[in-house]
Amino acid sequence: MDFIDFTTPSFYDDPYPFYKTLRDEAPFVSLMPNIWVTGRYGVADTVLRDRRFGHWHQDFVRQRYGEDRENDPVFRLFYQMLLMINPPQHTHVRAMLMKTFNAKHTEEFARHARSVADELIDSFIDQGSVDLVEAFAWRLPTMVIVKLLGLDEAETGVSADQLRILSTPFVRAFEASGMSNREVDEANASTFEMQAFFQQEIDRRRRQPRHDLISQFIAAEENGLRMSDEEIIANIVLLFLAGHETTANMIGNALVTLYRHSGELARLRRDLSLIRACVIECLRFESSIQMAMRDVLEDMEFEGYRFKRGDSIFLCLGAANRDPAHFSEPDTFRIDRPDVDARQLINFGGGAHYCLGARLSTIELEVAIGALFERLPDLRIDNFDQVTWRASNTLRGVESLHGAWSRHP
Repeated sequence: MDFIDFTTPSFYDDPYPFYKTLRDEAPFVSLMPNIWVTGRYGVADTVLRDRRFGHWHQDFVRQRYGEDRENDPVFRLFYQMLLMINPPQHTHVRAMLMKTFNAKHTEEFARHARSVADELIDSFIDQGSVDLVEAFAWRLPTMVIVKLLGLDEAETGVSADQLRILSTPFVRAFEASGMSNREVDEANASTFEMQAFFQQEIDRRRRQPRHDLISQFIAAEENGLRMSDEEIIANIVLLFLAGHETTANMIGNALVTLYRHSGELARLRRDLSLIRACVIECLRFESSIQMAMRDVLEDMEFEGYRFKRGDSIFLCLGAANRDPAHFSEPDTFRIDRPDVDARQLINFGGGAHYCLGARLSTIELEVAIGALFERLPDLRIDNFDQVTWRASNTLRGVESLHGAWSRHP
């Protein structure tokens, strides 16, 4: 088994037969010296929670891209993200960021997400058909996160769609199979532009604080410590990417899954109170987040394998969510599945690195799917069985979904 196995057209189209082979082969499979992969739920869940695993991402970058690349802008920004740091730095930064995620913000987020969803549907409802991926799935989370960050196109001269396009080369840094030299150069250019843009926004708010997340990041304090501008920018970028990339792909994945399971789709249409359970099952069955990585922080033995400090382990989350050792009939899609809840899913990580925005993400998915079926009760998707999946082994999503519905006078 090699990284190349995760980059084939057949893998992108349907990775689940490959995941079964991975789970059946062994708890850990070697991809190359010092780099391992697992597809088993119990193993992946333990690695996510065990503090002996964390991030030495600089070592990984040096090994994959060479010493001359380890301080490239894309990787320097990467090293400062909450997702990529270890205690004690992680403890302080997480505590500061948690101050910006409370119950009041969650309620405001849900209201705003629904307002944006209705605005988008209003923009195309009279057409009778639209590409739901481009017109809805991508635009909804992007517009929501831009609003939370307090970014106004009239002031910045940059639209939500332009920001999304600008960030796209940087997203490749999360790919398990790595980047080419050309892609690293493109990611560096993207990083420079994002850093300049968000530094300008930080400077605006230092002069005049506002009621938005950027201002809250600047003001957040823990034990007398505050984040540097570099840390603030890194985590704004992380929030922006997590706030639109994973959710946009997941909206499309949920729609594909529902339309491929007509019985479950009919149940949901009859009773939209099932939307929360439906979203959780969609997250398990066809996650937009397929891969995570942890580094070994100390020499150790685990599951009968000896690991050295600096070894890297890829966690195949899509495989773990279909593990029959943890889920009954894992390849069956059931929106009332009794053996799963949000905290059991490892899509959002685990332990100290559990995603701060997990609840916001599920709320946004509930709002998106609910709004579509409420506003477009006879929504059809013509190509749900002939979709083109993104060429990615880390983020799974479809390129387009042709939605159609009856127009009413």
